[in-house]
Amino acid sequence: MTEAGRGADFLQLSPASAPARGLTSWLVAAIRAAIIDGRLRAGTSLPATRLLAGDLGVSRGAVVEAYQRLADEGLVSARPGTGTRVCGLPPTGPGGAAPERPAPALLPQPWRARADLDLSPGVPDLAAFPRAAWLRAERSVLDRASVTELGYGDPRGSQTLRQELAGWLARTRGLRATADDIIVVNGVAQALALLAQWLNAHGRTRIAVEDPGSVGSHDELTYWGLATVPVPVDEHGLQTSHLARSGVRAVLLTPAHQFPTGVVLAPQRRRELLDWAVTADAVIIEDDYDAEYRYDRAPVPALQAAAPGQVAYAGTTSKTLAPGLRLGWLVPPVRLHADLVEAKHASDLGSPALAQLVLARLIATGELEQHIRLVRKRQRTRRDALLGVLREQLPEARVQGVPAGLHLLITFPARAGQVDDAELAERIHQAGVVVHPLSWHRQLPGPPGLVLGYAAHTPDQLREAARRIAAVLRDLATGVGRRAARGREPRIGAPMPPGHGPELADARRSGQHGQQHAADGREEQGHAQRQVAVRAEVGDAHLPAVLQDEDQQEQQDDGEEGDGQPQAADPGGLDLVLRQRRRQRGARRLRRLGLRVGNRRLGDGWRFCAHWDTPSRIRQRHAPHYCPSARRLCVAASWPPGRPR
Repeated sequence: MTEAGRGADFLQLSPASAPARGLTSWLVAAIRAAIIDGRLRAGTSLPATRLLAGDLGVSRGAVVEAYQRLADEGLVSARPGTGTRVCGLPPTGPGGAAPERPAPALLPQPWRARADLDLSPGVPDLAAFPRAAWLRAERSVLDRASVTELGYGDPRGSQTLRQELAGWLARTRGLRATADDIIVVNGVAQALALLAQWLNAHGRTRIAVEDPGSVGSHDELTYWGLATVPVPVDEHGLQTSHLARSGVRAVLLTPAHQFPTGVVLAPQRRRELLDWAVTADAVIIEDDYDAEYRYDRAPVPALQAAAPGQVAYAGTTSKTLAPGLRLGWLVPPVRLHADLVEAKHASDLGSPALAQLVLARLIATGELEQHIRLVRKRQRTRRDALLGVLREQLPEARVQGVPAGLHLLITFPARAGQVDDAELAERIHQAGVVVHPLSWHRQLPGPPGLVLGYAAHTPDQLREAARRIAAVLRDLATGVGRRAARGREPRIGAPMPPGHGPELADARRSGQHGQQHAADGREEQGHAQRQVAVRAEVGDAHLPAVLQDEDQQEQQDDGEEGDGQPQAADPGGLDLVLRQRRRQRGARRLRRLGLRVGNRRLGDGWRFCAHWDTPSRIRQRHAPHYCPSARRLCVAASWPPGRPR
């Protein structure tokens, strides 16, 4: 082979482009440039010197010398048995850190980097994915699959899968469809994209959506050029009476388990919806996203069974198996079918063949239904665990919807207009728990609420998350109460509606407002004096934390409802300052009761502890007895000798 015909796949190197002299320097420069521009990343193995020399038609010594020079520069390293690998470039960013490219906002962020517990709705229990069953099915498929099945196939999807889906959907959801009616898609997102394109092409640029409803579905439809018209949802589901007035000819809804309220579309509403669709020649898009998870009874049948000519039914494996599979199905009306298949073919030629065949095998063997039954039982246990703590810790909260799905919606009717749920979700995030505020899923105004997903966590983790949520809400309630008592605006986040201000809620006789202003002035003066005294003792660095800590204890002394355990002190100097001041306050309380402050361990008789977490409660225990606080934050005391008990 001539020199012009020689070359290597590695970096597309060709000796014809090398200078007449300096072959080693040319090779070093080529590899160095590939490392700098990122074509060769850290950890990449370089070709063996003998192989690269043979591909380039040069002596092996030239390649060995080039690798040695790169090693001297610290760009590669060679170890016996592992070959020569790229080390990468030294950090070049400010402070010695390599600059990182910011991730696009649409990409999912690792939740562990943001919070301890992520209760975002829509996330299934990925740890329960049936790996063994999937592996068995995949081996069986690879053993039996024909060459044709692994090639470019029908854009509607694998015939085998569509046949299995037709039977399975008829058994479990009551669908009236054959294999030829089904289009396999890459999740419900692609089903919405295809339908949105069809609606736009036929002049239907507006679509009704549930409010509240899925923000992801809203964004998908908006991306494809549709204007969404919000229709309110109540305890009976979508308010179908609004559809005729809106003038739209398409609607997207989740009738079996509405997201996020969890209600089921009432029978009368179902009839009204179908009547409207026939009268307006409208398209109903039915998102059946988690109907497999109903815990008290069998789920209601799909809408498509009642009107296959008006309903486009969409389902997915994202909640039953894993969203990463990107497998779903669309059963459109016959008049839409051909156009949607054409759009699917233009989009991606068809969904991945191997995953379709494996899913078909799981359905055929019954392992998919067995997996769903096991997961359904597990999710019911998790839902009950979360509900139990919420009812115990947050009796004011109202849990909406039927026992189904993978999420809960809790609302706060008593705090309507007082709590901004976006701010509340942010405070809960600061406590280590990620939740969705209900307002994220609204276009219309409505009461505050939180959407909690429970599928991805154990019962113990869910109980801990509920306790943190309850603690944040109690802190907010305490803050509202104190501000209201001082004559300030008793609202969190949202502005006060007209006619509900503190003046109207607390009307006074003539002259009372002046007295109140005077009282407020005395209170502010006392607060300033206390601030000066505390600053003199602890300094400016710890002043805010100490004042906040003493305010929490003062709330408990006044009998206000608050968190039974204020936030623990930060480590370091602040922790020591707070410990000392808490012990001093406890000792003063005990002395005011006529008790004698003693050591941590007392002799026979009675002892009293003023605990730092509940300083207003004096606890009496029989001695000899160690204080239960492992951090020595309690003050022990006893009755003086001769004093009657």
